Amino acid sequence: MRIPAPCSRSLRPLIGDYDKMVGMLRIEVLIAMIISEEAKAHILAMQKTEDRPWTGLRLQVLPGCGGLRFILSPDDTRSGDTCVEVSGLRVMADPFASTFLDKLTVEYSAADGDLVIHRPGDPAADR
Repeated sequence: MRIPAPCSRSLRPLIGDYDKMVGMLRIEVLIAMIISEEAKAHILAMQKTEDRPWTGLRLQVLPGCGGLRFILSPDDTRSGDTCVEVSGLRVMADPFASTFLDKLTVEYSAADGDLVIHRPGDPAADR
Protein backbone atom coordinates (compact mmCIF):
# COMPACT_ATOMS: atom_id res chain seq x y z
CA MET A 1 0.00 0.00 0.00
CA ARG A 2 1.24 3.48 -0.73
CA ILE A 3 0.72 6.29 1.73
CA PRO A 4 -0.45 9.46 -0.09
CA ALA A 5 2.09 12.27 0.22
CA PRO A 6 -0.09 14.70 2.25
CA CYS A 7 -0.49 12.09 4.97
CA SER A 8 3.09 10.78 5.16
CA ARG A 9 4.28 13.17 7.91
CA SER A 10 1.94 11.56 10.42
CA LEU A 11 3.79 8.24 10.28
CA ARG A 12 6.09 9.33 13.12
CA PRO A 13 4.13 7.35 15.76
CA LEU A 14 4.55 4.22 13.65
CA ILE A 15 8.22 4.42 12.73
CA GLY A 16 9.84 7.01 14.96
CA ASP A 17 11.48 10.29 14.01
CA TYR A 18 12.35 9.38 10.44
CA ASP A 19 13.15 12.97 9.35
CA LYS A 20 16.43 12.79 11.27
CA MET A 21 17.23 9.28 10.06
CA VAL A 22 16.50 9.46 6.35
CA GLY A 23 15.88 13.10 5.48
CA MET A 24 12.95 13.62 3.16
CA LEU A 25 13.02 10.23 1.43
CA ARG A 26 9.65 8.72 0.55
CA ILE A 27 8.74 5.97 2.99
CA GLU A 28 6.25 3.21 2.33
CA VAL A 29 4.66 1.40 5.25
CA LEU A 30 2.77 -1.86 4.93
CA ILE A 31 -0.45 -1.99 6.91
CA ALA A 32 -2.15 -5.38 7.25
CA MET A 33 -5.69 -4.09 7.78
CA ILE A 34 -8.54 -6.09 6.24
CA ILE A 35 -12.02 -4.94 5.23
CA SER A 36 -14.25 -7.85 4.17
CA GLU A 37 -16.26 -7.66 0.93
CA GLU A 38 -19.52 -7.58 2.95
CA ALA A 39 -18.20 -4.68 5.07
CA LYS A 40 -17.08 -2.84 1.95
CA ALA A 41 -20.52 -3.26 0.37
CA HIS A 42 -22.15 -1.93 3.57
CA ILE A 43 -19.80 1.06 3.65
CA LEU A 44 -20.44 1.91 -0.02
CA ALA A 45 -24.21 1.63 0.52
CA MET A 46 -23.89 3.90 3.56
CA GLN A 47 -21.92 6.41 1.47
CA LYS A 48 -24.79 6.67 -1.04
CA THR A 49 -27.25 7.61 1.71
CA GLU A 50 -25.11 10.36 3.28
CA ASP A 51 -26.19 13.98 2.85
CA ARG A 52 -22.68 15.22 2.18
CA PRO A 53 -19.78 13.68 0.27
CA TRP A 54 -16.83 12.33 2.25
CA THR A 55 -13.39 11.17 1.26
CA GLY A 56 -13.02 8.10 3.47
CA LEU A 57 -13.45 6.42 6.81
CA ARG A 58 -11.98 7.75 10.03
CA LEU A 59 -10.71 5.22 12.56
CA GLN A 60 -11.25 6.42 16.11
CA VAL A 61 -9.83 4.59 19.10
CA LEU A 62 -11.48 5.27 22.44
CA PRO A 63 -9.66 3.88 25.49
CA GLY A 64 -11.77 2.92 28.46
CA CYS A 65 -12.06 0.66 31.49
CA GLY A 66 -13.29 -2.23 29.34
CA GLY A 67 -10.44 -1.93 26.86
CA LEU A 68 -10.23 -0.16 23.53
CA ARG A 69 -13.28 0.70 21.46
CA PHE A 70 -12.85 1.11 17.71
CA ILE A 71 -15.17 3.26 15.60
CA LEU A 72 -15.19 3.77 11.82
CA SER A 73 -17.16 6.77 10.60
CA PRO A 74 -17.34 8.75 7.35
CA ASP A 75 -15.13 11.83 7.35
CA ASP A 76 -12.65 13.93 5.41
CA THR A 77 -8.87 14.03 5.69
CA ARG A 78 -7.45 16.32 8.39
CA SER A 79 -4.01 17.73 8.89
CA GLY A 80 -1.71 15.19 10.56
CA ASP A 81 -3.73 12.14 9.49
CA THR A 82 -2.25 8.83 8.44
CA CYS A 83 -4.10 7.70 5.31
CA VAL A 84 -4.13 4.20 3.84
CA GLU A 85 -6.08 2.49 1.09
CA VAL A 86 -7.71 -0.77 2.22
CA SER A 87 -9.87 -2.81 -0.16
CA GLY A 88 -10.21 0.29 -2.35
CA LEU A 89 -11.41 2.45 0.56
CA ARG A 90 -9.50 5.32 2.13
CA VAL A 91 -8.99 4.95 5.90
CA MET A 92 -7.74 7.93 7.91
CA ALA A 93 -6.50 8.03 11.49
CA ASP A 94 -5.05 10.62 13.84
CA PRO A 95 -1.55 9.94 15.26
CA PHE A 96 -2.90 7.95 18.24
CA ALA A 97 -5.36 5.84 16.25
CA SER A 98 -2.80 5.21 13.49
CA THR A 99 -0.81 3.00 15.85
CA PHE A 100 -3.76 0.55 15.82
CA LEU A 101 -4.31 0.32 12.02
CA ASP A 102 -2.15 -2.75 11.55
CA LYS A 103 -3.92 -6.12 11.84
CA LEU A 104 -7.44 -4.72 12.30
CA THR A 105 -10.21 -6.69 10.61
CA VAL A 106 -13.50 -5.02 9.69
CA GLU A 107 -16.45 -7.31 9.00
CA TYR A 108 -20.18 -6.81 8.52
CA SER A 109 -22.60 -8.44 10.98
CA ALA A 110 -25.95 -9.14 9.30
CA ALA A 111 -27.47 -9.91 12.71
CA ASP A 112 -26.54 -6.44 14.03
CA GLY A 113 -26.74 -4.63 10.70
CA ASP A 114 -23.43 -2.93 11.50
CA LEU A 115 -19.67 -3.20 11.18
CA VAL A 116 -17.63 -5.26 13.64
CA ILE A 117 -13.96 -4.44 14.19
CA HIS A 118 -11.60 -7.13 15.48
CA ARG A 119 -8.09 -6.63 16.80
CA PRO A 120 -5.97 -9.72 17.48
CA GLY A 121 -5.50 -10.32 21.17
CA ASP A 122 -8.10 -7.79 22.29
CA PRO A 123 -11.52 -9.38 22.96
CA ALA A 124 -12.90 -6.00 24.09
CA ALA A 125 -12.40 -4.68 20.55
CA ASP A 126 -14.94 -7.14 19.14
CA ARG A 127 -17.81 -4.65 19.15
